[in-house]
Amino acid sequence: MSLEKVISELAAQQKNFSPYCSYQQTLNTMTEKDRKALEDAWEKGISANIIVKALRAEGYKATAESIRAHRRGVCRCPKN
Repeated sequence: MSLEKVISELAAQQKNFSPYCSYQQTLNTMTEKDRKALEDAWEKGISANIIVKALRAEGYKATAESIRAHRRGVCRCPKN
């Protein structure tokens, strides 16, 4: 199979592309109560590693790398 055909097939199978990073996508799915708890944790200076563990315990997908990138503004989210 040619590379062009493989790329085309993979692109066709790609799930809905989001312009947002995985962390922002997670934020977008959270309840208001969970989002507030997360914001409070950041304000208290709780580390990304602890926040990742808490998010995973609650069933959210998260990595410390994606959180740090988002917080620094170097993720794929649209920049204003």
